[in-house]
Amino acid sequence: MPRPDEVVLVQGCGPIGLLTLQVAQAAGAGRVVAIEPNELRRTKALEVGADEAITPEAARERFGSKGADLVFECAGVPPTIQVAVDLVRRGGRVNLVGLASGAATISPQSWLVKEVTFVASLAYNHHDFIETMNLMADGRIVVDPLHDKTVGLSELPETIAQLADDPSSAIKVLVDPAR
Repeated sequence: MPRPDEVVLVQGCGPIGLLTLQVAQAAGAGRVVAIEPNELRRTKALEVGADEAITPEAARERFGSKGADLVFECAGVPPTIQVAVDLVRRGGRVNLVGLASGAATISPQSWLVKEVTFVASLAYNHHDFIETMNLMADGRIVVDPLHDKTVGLSELPETIAQLADDPSSAIKVLVDPAR
């Protein structure tokens, strides 16, 4: 978790990234910067509490030399794993949250030279669940902005086709079989 006054980067603003940045804020991070190529998702990041939302290119320009204290890799895109290391400061931390869709090409030398600490996060325990429910009850984590629409089973083929054409057109679509 972030420490007070740390600069935290969140790569990828899908549902997991948007929730991660809210938890980072709730934990007391000094500044939370969302990194996302899609404008809709950058806007959502600001809506749910990011201090800034920037493109990957802007992140490389801004953090490529100095580095952030902590980077949450939530995109799940293999190349962004090495980018997380490129964006973290020497002695910083990288938390792999996104489930990469394939093998990643990495530069072990940069990992070693920067003395990066890695943590992989796949799931949560009972304590994490209770803490998350409390943060939601307190309004420190909001989920409504992540929900774009609810569809019934009859609408599912069209919705899947739309998302296949433009995967970034929605953050979260729920399916209600009773609808």
